[in-house]
Amino acid sequence: MGFTLIVLLVVIFALLAFIILFGELPSYQGTIVSYSHHLIVKTIYNEIILDRIRALDDRYFQGSILHVCGAIGWLGGWIVPCFYLIVIGECIDLFFKHPYRQLVHYQDSWSNQLVPLIIPSLLVNFASFGLAVFADPGKLPPQNLIDLTKINSIFPYDELIYGSGTECRTCRQLKPARSKHCSICDKCILMFDHHCIWLNNDVGYYNYRYFFIFLCSICWILIYGGILCLISLHVYLINEQIPPEIAAEFSIKRYWHVIIRTNVTNRVTGVLLLLCTFLLPVVIAFLGEHIWLIYIGVTTNETAKWDYVKDLVSNDLLFRMDTVNDDHTYLILERQGSWNRPSEFSKLKDGTECSDFGNSDLVKITSWKDMTNVYDQGFVRNFKMRMLPQSVLKNVK
Repeated sequence: MGFTLIVLLVVIFALLAFIILFGELPSYQGTIVSYSHHLIVKTIYNEIILDRIRALDDRYFQGSILHVCGAIGWLGGWIVPCFYLIVIGECIDLFFKHPYRQLVHYQDSWSNQLVPLIIPSLLVNFASFGLAVFADPGKLPPQNLIDLTKINSIFPYDELIYGSGTECRTCRQLKPARSKHCSICDKCILMFDHHCIWLNNDVGYYNYRYFFIFLCSICWILIYGGILCLISLHVYLINEQIPPEIAAEFSIKRYWHVIIRTNVTNRVTGVLLLLCTFLLPVVIAFLGEHIWLIYIGVTTNETAKWDYVKDLVSNDLLFRMDTVNDDHTYLILERQGSWNRPSEFSKLKDGTECSDFGNSDLVKITSWKDMTNVYDQGFVRNFKMRMLPQSVLKNVK
C-alpha cells in the first residue's frame, strides 16, 4: 500500500508539473491542459485559497498577516528553487545509497565506469542552475549607459510586434525591441523570454544560455539515471535467486514484482525509475518547445504577440501602410467603411487613430507571406544569439 501511494504521488507530481509549466503557453490554449491550469492556479489557488486567507486575515487579524507576508514576500520566491535543490539532493543521496551501491556490489568495475560520467553530469546541472538563478538576465540600466546604436542593430524594431519609440510606463525610458518589463522583478529585461519560478529569476538575453544548458542537463540526468536504475534491477534479477512465480512473469511484470516484493533497495530504485520515467516527457516537451522557438526566432513572451497578429490576419483586420520610403506601418481595421463613411484604422504599435494615408499604399495582410519575422535569422544564427550574447553597454573610459 505504501509503495502504491508513492507511485501515485510521483504520477500526480509529474502531471501537476506539466500543467503548471505548460498551461499558459499559447500552443495549449483551448486544451485540457489550459483548462486544468486555469482551474488549479486561477480558481483554486487565487480565487478560493488566497481569497479565503484574505477574508480570515481581515476578520481576525486586521490584515496584519498579509501585511507581514508582503513585507517579506521576496522570501517566497526562493521556495521553489530551494524545493528543487532539496528534491534533487535527496534523489542523488538515494541513488548512491541504493541503485549505485547495488551495481558496484555485483561488479566492482562499475565504479570506475560510472563516476567519471555521473559527477560531471551533476556538476553541470548545479553550475548551470546557479548561473541561471544568480546571473543578470539583462536588466536594462539607465539609458545613458546603453549603446543604442548597437542595441538597435541587434534588436531592430519591426513595427509589427515591436513599435519604435515605445516607452516603458514603469521605468520611463525607451524600450528596446524584444524587451519587456517584468512585473515580478520590476525591471525591464532585454530579450525577455519568461519569468521562471524554478529560478526565481527572469530568463533573458544574458542568462538564457544557462537556462537552456540547465534544461539539457536535467534531460540527461533523467535519461541516464533511469537507465542506471533499470540496469540495477536487471543485475539483481540475473544474480539472485528469484521465486518461481516472479521468474515466470513476462519482462515488465517481472521487474515490477522485483520492485515491490524483494528488498528496500529495489523499492527505492523503482521509485527513482518511475520518477525519471514520468518527469522525462515533461522536461523533453519543455526543452523541445524552446528548441522550436529558437528555430522560428521567437521568445516565449513573443508567442502571445504573434498569436494576436495571427488572429487579426484570420479575421481580415490587419493592414500595412507602405510609404514611398519603404517604411511600413501596420494598422488594425476598427470599423468597416460604407458609402458615406470611410473605414477607421488604428496603429498596431500604440493603438492611436490613423486616418491620413497621404500617398501611402494600403495593403491588406492575407497570410504570413505578407509579413516578415525580422528576428528569425535561421536556426544557427538564432541559436548563436541565444548562446553568445553581446554587450550593449557603452564603453566607459
